[in-house]
Amino acid sequence: MSTGVIKFMSSKRKKKREYSKNGCRECKRRKIKCDEGKPECWQCKRLTKVCSYPETGERVLRVSKKRIDGSEERYSSAEFQGESMSPETSNVDIKSRSDLHARNQNRRNSCLSTVSHSPNSESRMSGVASSSSRGPILQLQGVDTQEKENINRNYVPSSKGIDYGMHPTSVNLSKDVLTSKDFSPIESTSTDTIGNDNMFPFDSSINDSDFNQNDLAILAMDLNHIVNDIMFEFNYDGKSDKEISRPHVFDETTNDMKTDNLNNKNIYDINEDEYLPKNIPYDFIKVKESHEKLYLEEFYNDLANVLLPFRPYDPNAGEYINPVRDILLYCASKESFLLAAILAQGARISFKKYRLQEDENAYCYYLSTCLKLLEPALKYNKEEKHKSVLTFNIEAVLLTVLLLTTENALNTKQDWRKHLRGAKDILLKYAAKNPRGYKSGNSKILIFCKYWYISFEILAGLSSRLGGTLRTDKELDLLITTGDDYEISVLRELQLISNNNFNLLCGFHNSCIFSIRDLIKVLNKFRQKEKFLPTNSFEYLRLLSEFYQQSQIEFVDKECIILASKLKHGVRLEENLLDPIDNNKQLISWMDSSHQAYVLASIITILTKCFKMTYDSLQIQIFIEKLISLISFLESIQKEQDIMKYCMMMIQWPILVAGMNCDEKYRLVIMKFFRLSAQIGSGSAGFSLRQINQIWKRRSNNEVEEETSDYEKDVDMITY
Repeated sequence: MSTGVIKFMSSKRKKKREYSKNGCRECKRRKIKCDEGKPECWQCKRLTKVCSYPETGERVLRVSKKRIDGSEERYSSAEFQGESMSPETSNVDIKSRSDLHARNQNRRNSCLSTVSHSPNSESRMSGVASSSSRGPILQLQGVDTQEKENINRNYVPSSKGIDYGMHPTSVNLSKDVLTSKDFSPIESTSTDTIGNDNMFPFDSSINDSDFNQNDLAILAMDLNHIVNDIMFEFNYDGKSDKEISRPHVFDETTNDMKTDNLNNKNIYDINEDEYLPKNIPYDFIKVKESHEKLYLEEFYNDLANVLLPFRPYDPNAGEYINPVRDILLYCASKESFLLAAILAQGARISFKKYRLQEDENAYCYYLSTCLKLLEPALKYNKEEKHKSVLTFNIEAVLLTVLLLTTENALNTKQDWRKHLRGAKDILLKYAAKNPRGYKSGNSKILIFCKYWYISFEILAGLSSRLGGTLRTDKELDLLITTGDDYEISVLRELQLISNNNFNLLCGFHNSCIFSIRDLIKVLNKFRQKEKFLPTNSFEYLRLLSEFYQQSQIEFVDKECIILASKLKHGVRLEENLLDPIDNNKQLISWMDSSHQAYVLASIITILTKCFKMTYDSLQIQIFIEKLISLISFLESIQKEQDIMKYCMMMIQWPILVAGMNCDEKYRLVIMKFFRLSAQIGSGSAGFSLRQINQIWKRRSNNEVEEETSDYEKDVDMITY
């Protein structure tokens, strides 16, 4: 220990750390020098921060997070919002808050005025980063410059939460919009007030007047961000566009969707009694080019089965159907930008299989076409006489965003989180204004979108190191539900919930959604580094009790793998997701296997994380043995069947939990499971396997175990 005298009045003045005027938001906030690397600087990459660069005229707060609101926050914009105050500051005088908002609004308008008069202002509307830093960036011309600025620039994360790795993506609409009677604000910036009756005045239904042009613009900008990120990844310059023939369903002369179709009174005739066709053939949408037929077929036979591995059986058709695929194709027949996105996905699958450059070019081309076709819809809905098509357009863009985000989650980049902001806000708005699910005005497509998002959010909440995009308990309670009577009836009609209440989107009994949601709340507390409180033990016991009750649910047989000779009389294989194995001597019940897998993995998670039981304890290993037995057929199987290989994707999180806690004797089957999942198309399977291998290596070397592996720190993984 030094005994030197501290010189308080030193003659040498300490040199301040340098920071670059053109640096990223995070470096500016931290007051450190930024190397201005693109797409992310060295400091952000080293610290695993989200790197984004401020627009011209934007000011970035250069203060600590604790000084902002007394909690751990990450600001990526300098603009405070009076409407986004945390509960700790909610007792501030309302007049002071109004004055603060007015001053900031003037500052914001001043900045916008400066940007709008800049010659290159339009080129800076890419959102996540400026076009100069991200290569060839596409622009949505249907969204006003003012709207783009408002959506892209002003993002303040929740005052209660961790860093969710989100870029400036939350909504901060103009003052005129915020005061509009048609707009009910939903902002990620004020998640602590989600569910507040003052924010969401009760309404018995959602109809065209509840959604507005700004809702569509929010989703459109999310779609723009997704496409531009992909363009940057593939270094797409558009030079090969001329080599790709344009589908005849797209207008050759205007590069836009034919607006004559919008005048067809039947094309957007969406109402509560809407009939959605089932078992749509792959040639339902007529395209004349052979490569487009190939791309549609690739989507139809491959990606659609990844989107819905548990497919229902239609006795009338005498075959398995895919409601997710049917909804996407049905809406794509009415909205050309969704069709372009589907063709892009088909081209991507073809490229993965055959590695042909023309397929990769087509993938990027159709994505850029998707944006171009979206522009007229944005402009068209601004006219008052076309308000009736707004809701369907929002649903079609929402479907497109969910489709492309899911594809992002399936690849090895695992870049999905920042693209769900608009979907989250729209669905929270729907849930908050329609808490009791009144039938009037509820679109079946919107209900489907809600539960598709829920299935995605559950996987993220269970498996990602950052959790899902729903940050607070209020948000989780508001959106992750089992559904009211009408929503359940719609899901049954779509055959996404079976007669025995198995939820095909989620992979377990529909009532288990509540238990899983409460487990996610507990995991979020651990992610936020909240200390273990003994008083929480009763909550953990309650959760254990609920999962025990769930473990008693039986669809075909709780044993999951049974002898074919012991199958109950009258039980049909196709209608109950039964797969023959071992030369038809045994049957695997996928409904029972998937449900029991999630229940067992949840119990193991509670015991290890909440009650701090070690992986090698007898109790844990009993549950591990049961969980591993659900995939024991992989030890002897030579070639998986089509149904079987897709179904395995649904249970990756439970098997990840098993792998992190299993004995050495189970390692072989765990490795085989994730290798097969990677072959099928799971982008997270490789990360999961590396994460498990690292844990196994540490244990073999008697090293100290860490709560988060190195691979988990680097990747925002969702197990699918």
